[in-house]
Amino acid sequence: MCVHTPVDGDGDGFAAASVTPSAGGPTFMCAGGTDCDDSRDRVFPGAPELCNGRDDDCDTMVDEGCDTRPDTCATAREIVVGATGTTTVGGSFGGLHDDYQTSPICGAMSRGRDAVYYFDLPRGLFDVTIDTIGSDADTVLGVGFSCDAAGLQLACNDDIVDGDTNSRIWLHRVGSATSTTRVFVLVDAFRDSVTGDYLLNVSRRPAASDSCPAPIAGEPMDISGGGTVLGYNSRFFGAQRGNCAPATTPNPPEAVFSLTSSGGGMRFDVYSVDFSPIIYSRRTCDAFGSELGCSLPASAGGVSRATLEVPLAPGNLTYFFVDGGRGSYAAYYRPL
Repeated sequence: MCVHTPVDGDGDGFAAASVTPSAGGPTFMCAGGTDCDDSRDRVFPGAPELCNGRDDDCDTMVDEGCDTRPDTCATAREIVVGATGTTTVGGSFGGLHDDYQTSPICGAMSRGRDAVYYFDLPRGLFDVTIDTIGSDADTVLGVGFSCDAAGLQLACNDDIVDGDTNSRIWLHRVGSATSTTRVFVLVDAFRDSVTGDYLLNVSRRPAASDSCPAPIAGEPMDISGGGTVLGYNSRFFGAQRGNCAPATTPNPPEAVFSLTSSGGGMRFDVYSVDFSPIIYSRRTCDAFGSELGCSLPASAGGVSRATLEVPLAPGNLTYFFVDGGRGSYAAYYRPL
């Protein structure tokens, strides 16, 4: 109840217009409060009105002036992702326009029609899987944390494996301890002639540990099947080191992934502007002697890149490491 100090439960700087102390109980109006939804920090008087079926700017009108198609950032459509399970939305490229491009790394043709979506992660660190599995159309995925031409090119994926026109991006250990995190997703048609239907599947879960399997630490993130990882090394120290890596003190942090090979081998390409990635693969996670390959980075234009190809028969469990420093990276994995 608003008795002495106005309540600002979502921390957006605007006090609640009303509060309901208990589920099903009475609602109390708060003198001086103007926030029409104090559970969402992006809803307050004067906030941008998004096309999401909600009154974002607290003017009692919903989605005024909105185009219902998710054609641009101005009409981006919200995906409500539950704590567990997968949320699926769908659409058609027919009737959409070419407004944005995914990263050139993925090689999509120009003038492909595209759709823009977004979802919000609550406070904390999460792993998220975003894919277009089940789509009829040939898709390319892009993700970013701002909705503009550059922001949507943070990472991309085209064709999980050769011959499969579906796309997949994993987010690894993404989020904030102090605020919600908005993620924008670009679903792009591979070329201008693509006008078919697409599906967009999004699932989230608590972030997996960046360590080798252990009873307390749990299992690392599984990236079997191919796709792109956009991740963040947040620790200050690491526990592993590739055989090609220089001996440095302290040992820099690493990200750890598990995967079961599905083809005749694996190819990894890792990019970072925050650190110089050293990448390696092992049969046994914490056994230096089981290493299958190790690669040092090269730098150009402010971006460091490391590439590794490992021949491996199908059905083998292996571990992949992104080592070398603290910060963000994009890891592209393709079964060979």
